Amino acid sequence: LILCQHQPTQISNPMRNQLLLLFIYAISHGSGIKNMTLNRRNDVKMLWSGGRKTRPNEVTVNIERTSLNSRRISGSIIVNRPIDYVWNVLTDYNNLAKYVPNLTQSRLMEHPKGGIRLFQEGAQKIIGFDFRASLTMDMFEELGDTDDRLGMKKIKFSLVESAMFEEFKGEWRLQFNSRLKSTNSPFNYSTKVFYMVYIKPKGLVPVSALEWQISQEVPKNLEAIKATAESKPEEFFERRKGENEERMRKAENDRKVEKVKFGGWESDETLEAYIQKK
Repeated sequence: LILCQHQPTQISNPMRNQLLLLFIYAISHGSGIKNMTLNRRNDVKMLWSGGRKTRPNEVTVNIERTSLNSRRISGSIIVNRPIDYVWNVLTDYNNLAKYVPNLTQSRLMEHPKGGIRLFQEGAQKIIGFDFRASLTMDMFEELGDTDDRLGMKKIKFSLVESAMFEEFKGEWRLQFNSRLKSTNSPFNYSTKVFYMVYIKPKGLVPVSALEWQISQEVPKNLEAIKATAESKPEEFFERRKGENEERMRKAENDRKVEKVKFGGWESDETLEAYIQKK
């Protein structure tokens, strides 16, 4: 810690982060602190639910100890918007840093196979130190039945590169929660937003330190998605719907070009499958 304060140029960011997390681990265990909560919106509670059903204006968080040095952390929240509206916020990849606190960068990168590759960096001050962590992920969107506006949608993600994590994978899941009659429109819809991440750190960092940090971030991120989806005007969602449709058309055209390039042989297709198709 003295090196972090007085000789920062001699310590790389990953090493600095590891020392900081070791310190967090020491003070949280040494003082008997198991779970620490942060101040957040007065109308939203955070609960360590143990699997209890999510209620309106609550964020539920669960932590599973999957191994000595890995954890599965999940959380859920109710958003008073239809599934498509929440989807259009979550898939606004290049602008997520505008919505999510402590996320300093979020931008799409070129994917070698035409998929969705996302770089993100988070920054936060912890006990006076700057903590930064970045990672690159591949995102996999599952739209379900596109004709069913109440159908479940998912965004799965898996780690491509990170100095902090050996494994970082999980999913966002959007599912229908309720439909109530409204005086202004036929119905008001609400969506249950579920987030899950499996983490396994690199190096000497104890997973308990990352567990503490991420378990604090999950409720804040869910609240930020809820606040964004519920506060944006209709024009925002119309624009985002058009952008997503254009992105899907481009991805489909890219797949067709790739198919032609390989003479009808899909780039991810085995020789045996190609011969059987012929």
